[in-house]
Amino acid sequence: PQATGPILRTFDNIQNSWKKWILAPFPKYHLRNMVGNLWNNYLKGVDPENYPKAQALQLYRKYKGKGNAGEKVALWELEKFQISPEVADTIIASAEDHGILGSGWYGADIETGIRKQLGQYTLREKLMLEPQIQKGIAVGATIQNNPRLDHFLDRFNKGDDSIAAALSVKATLFDYMDNTAFEREVMKRLFPFYQWSRKNIPFQLRQLYKHPEK
Repeated sequence: PQATGPILRTFDNIQNSWKKWILAPFPKYHLRNMVGNLWNNYLKGVDPENYPKAQALQLYRKYKGKGNAGEKVALWELEKFQISPEVADTIIASAEDHGILGSGWYGADIETGIRKQLGQYTLREKLMLEPQIQKGIAVGATIQNNPRLDHFLDRFNKGDDSIAAALSVKATLFDYMDNTAFEREVMKRLFPFYQWSRKNIPFQLRQLYKHPEK
């Protein structure tokens, strides 16, 4: 461990830096991510009508208590969907408690690596680079959280409790905090996007068997 530690840390820094620049700043990555999430929800029969509701909840979560125009728009969006602030608070708190928000591939895997890599830069470099990366992180998190929250709402509407709804989300859009030490320390180094492939390929094969018409 004493001999290999510095080598592995150097390798991780290089790999995280590479991931950062090929993912966060580029719209094409976020578009592919969105399409993949929409597709997985479709395979599981999630009602697409909940996507605007999920977006309204995300907006409310972001601007709640700010007292600005953003909060007014968020409250107007909730009213449009006949969701009270109290109900919105309950749904958001439940989603957060069960690890639905911020635990997708971008939030739990890629963003962690990006933030770790940013810690290696000087203050001057951070000031130059962070605005671009932070915008990418914000976009990625918003796109990632919307289908997860949509799926959570869909399962609620179909009679699931919060635990069952959360498990359904994690089975469809995956929980990227759920991995073994071997996967974290070996497989992710050998295959930079191992976690997504490890979870998504078996899911696609199962759905191909269950729903070949789709």
